[in-house]
Amino acid sequence: MSKPPTGDSRTTDIRRNTLLVGAANLVSRVTGLFREIAFAAAFGAGASADAFNAAFRVGNMFRELFAEGALANAFVPLFADVAEREGEGSGWALANALLGVLLAAVGAATLLTFVFAEPLVLVFATGFADDPDKLALATNLTRVLSPFVATISLASVFMGMLNVRGRFFMPAVVPVLFNGAVIIACVFATRFGDATGLAPIYAVAIAALVGGTAQAAVQFPALRRAGFRLRPNFGRHPQLKRLLAFLVPALIAISVVQVNLLIETNLASRMGDGPVSWLLYSFRVAHLPFSIISGGVAVAALAGLSVLASQDRHAEFRQGLLDAVNLNSFLILPASVGLFFLADPVVALLFERGAFTPADTAATAGMLRMYAIALFGIGQQRVLVPVFYALMDPKTPMWIALGIVAFKLPVAWALIHPLGMGVDGIPASHAVLATVEVVLLLAFLQKRVDGLWRGLVVPHLKIAVACGVLGAVLWPLQQIGGLALLPVSAGGALVFLVVAHLLGLQESRQVVGRFLKRRPRGLPPTVDRETQRVLAQLDGAPQAAPELVDGTAVIRTAEHVITVVARDGVLSATRVEGGVADGLAPQTVQAVMRVGGGPPRLSGLVLGPVSVRADGDKVVVGMATGPVLPVSG
Repeated sequence: MSKPPTGDSRTTDIRRNTLLVGAANLVSRVTGLFREIAFAAAFGAGASADAFNAAFRVGNMFRELFAEGALANAFVPLFADVAEREGEGSGWALANALLGVLLAAVGAATLLTFVFAEPLVLVFATGFADDPDKLALATNLTRVLSPFVATISLASVFMGMLNVRGRFFMPAVVPVLFNGAVIIACVFATRFGDATGLAPIYAVAIAALVGGTAQAAVQFPALRRAGFRLRPNFGRHPQLKRLLAFLVPALIAISVVQVNLLIETNLASRMGDGPVSWLLYSFRVAHLPFSIISGGVAVAALAGLSVLASQDRHAEFRQGLLDAVNLNSFLILPASVGLFFLADPVVALLFERGAFTPADTAATAGMLRMYAIALFGIGQQRVLVPVFYALMDPKTPMWIALGIVAFKLPVAWALIHPLGMGVDGIPASHAVLATVEVVLLLAFLQKRVDGLWRGLVVPHLKIAVACGVLGAVLWPLQQIGGLALLPVSAGGALVFLVVAHLLGLQESRQVVGRFLKRRPRGLPPTVDRETQRVLAQLDGAPQAAPELVDGTAVIRTAEHVITVVARDGVLSATRVEGGVADGLAPQTVQAVMRVGGGPPRLSGLVLGPVSVRADGDKVVVGMATGPVLPVSG
């Protein structure tokens, strides 16, 4: 008899959680795009914009070190493991122990940033040394932004805890508060300057600090309702040393990423006014699909795979990893093709107004094309690195990252100078090295996860064919302008989906299959009437967790025994007399439908916190893939 897993099935459903995080990221990144539009209109690509972008990159470096990168990757797997094996209380205690150490570390980082602001700016933007006014402005902005890392670090820990508990949408959408604060600051920057006598750009720096604080504050009530009490302390958990040891290679790996960005900003700062801002604008446009897609997949995969690894569910871990990588490529590659061919109209539509000139558009679009090529590598790196942390192996991605960074400067220099790419060589170097890193990460994962390459090759070949057709459609449309970009983008997405569906890509079929959710009542008629009747009566009834006996699931209620059997990957249910008397809890029952290659079939059930699915002629524990429907109207 198999024991049902104690983890919440919502946490391990990577596809569902990717959609939730992706939807939240879409909202936050669209508002982030409006933030960039407002900033470009107010400050263009001049000296003030360069100064702020350099100062903000200093803050981003510490944010990545202490917050969203290393901290999330190291904390989430260990928090999930401790909560799963030792109980929820022990998980909360580990979080408080980490917060004590973290707040001390970011407090020190804030103080050091404030004191050594000017040297830090010169590390990121050496070219500012030739412009004392720009250097002074960037230094002062860095000091204003120095507490930013503390607020974002708290937000990151809170997000990780909520993710492990199956809460994904709200933590991913809170950056809207940051974006909104900055947009308001851009709109009223001139009035702020008139009222205070400060440069208008200071309004944006203050707003960024307020928005970062809000991101942490709004997540805390949800954690408190879940049982967490904020009591930071030092070293009061036996697993803290393990976590800190885990964090060191994660910090090194993320530091390497920051070194790469430092090199890029430094090279751009040596090319006069404009390149630093062109680089940042182009990266942020490319970052929109990256954060919505790869960010969503990575957050869902890290939480889900961490729980599966802690429960030793190896087959489901492998399938979850394949789902994450294939889904990421299915979504990120057509976005990359679209940005490459439509770079000029995209940049013009978003930024060409106010202080942002047509020359700025042309320069930014050239960089955007290179970042579009880099999207596959950047996106898959974001998904693959956390997999190693879920496997409790933080050192492999660290060594790979250290090897890659050694080639950053020579590759970038070669592309800029001998190969004559100029400023476009900076993001081009990102594309080359990110792709190499992904190949190495997959090669090392293959040693840990059997059959990984076999599960990736065919879907990626089909995605490549669909992207080729998309590129052929967009090729003659590169000079469109204005709002015509919107129907062209929608049409291109439709072309890609149709071709992918014809090629039999599972991800495309699932997009089409999600329309099944719009049925007004119950299950589709392809589920036999007896099964529908039994499941409808089971929904909301007090019931025990399912027991698996010889490939059959047995569910006991107060009055009946429900048996669920599988044949050829399809489930059916029957009811017999003889239940148990009391001590049962009501549970919601949902059906998971298999779509594509024929009519929809019942392939899995979600029974409260436990999921079962058909595996050939056996019922096994695990979440089936496909649309999830209520079993009754």
